[in-house]
Amino acid sequence: MGRRDRRGVFPAWTVATGLVVVLLAAILYVARLRPLAPSDAEAVAFEALSRDETILLYNRNETLFCSPLGGIRRRMPGFGNQLAVSPDGRRLCVQRSMTDPTLSVCGLDGSDPRDVARNVNDPHWIDDRRILYVWCAPHDGRSYRSAWIVDVDTGRSRKAFDFSRITEGGYGGVTLSPDRKHLAAFLENGANTASKDVHTCDLQGGDVRTVWEDPGNDVADTGGVYLPDGRIVWSRYTEAGNYIYELALVAMRPSDRRWRVLVPARPSQSALAASPDGKYILIQRGVTEPGPLGQYVQLWMMTSDGRYVRRFLDHNFNNPPGVGACWARMAAPM
Repeated sequence: MGRRDRRGVFPAWTVATGLVVVLLAAILYVARLRPLAPSDAEAVAFEALSRDETILLYNRNETLFCSPLGGIRRRMPGFGNQLAVSPDGRRLCVQRSMTDPTLSVCGLDGSDPRDVARNVNDPHWIDDRRILYVWCAPHDGRSYRSAWIVDVDTGRSRKAFDFSRITEGGYGGVTLSPDRKHLAAFLENGANTASKDVHTCDLQGGDVRTVWEDPGNDVADTGGVYLPDGRIVWSRYTEAGNYIYELALVAMRPSDRRWRVLVPARPSQSALAASPDGKYILIQRGVTEPGPLGQYVQLWMMTSDGRYVRRFLDHNFNNPPGVGACWARMAAPM
């Protein structure tokens, strides 16, 4: 027999190489189309966190300047119970204590403090010169009935409005909208009741809207943040009554018919601060362990749709006093 004519027939190694190339291309194509694994999706969800912003954590014991990516940039003694950063990122306003509720204005590092108002609770900068606060008298819960505005340059305060324009119930906290033109108020729906409802109004007490009023008037909605897209995120009790420690995080716009659960109930869970762009929310959760730690607070970062939540800082805060937070762009590195 003569030799077999191999013209037109590919060598075996060429065919094998071609098959490998096709197989690799198929794998890469499928990988590109496959859903992200949880770890990949979480990395993508948090990749837009800004290094140029600062999260200020505070209580009466310590003040921490942190990167939104995690990590403490600077640690200082406690400035006060309630802090807020001015819109230009150059000054702080500080409510020093609950027993002596005096409002001071100071530098970002606490330098050059200057008292500007007395009997102050829940201070919020309206602009670089004016601060809105809730007037209070020490040891008198019924005194939290009016909002005031102080000019920090002159020290002159004027009443903005009474909360009776919204409800005759008691006070439960306010948070300012990102454009600093409206506030959300969490107010009792009757004097000294366990229930609180969510309302919005402008800074003169007008344009009042009831965002959510519990149908049974028995479950509290309290404490939250106002996002640029108009949603208000707050903590909702899981049942009626006082001293309920299991709280869900819910979100709702004033135009919505009902709130939506972002994060299921956890112990002492609340929203502390939101990123300026509204994409992320810093939240706290209570933890109870046997031994010397006892009760403490952990901080978590979540996307504002509630899909991804991760531990923010490997630092535990005693509970009480817990921790407050504000998220801002600061004029000087801290």
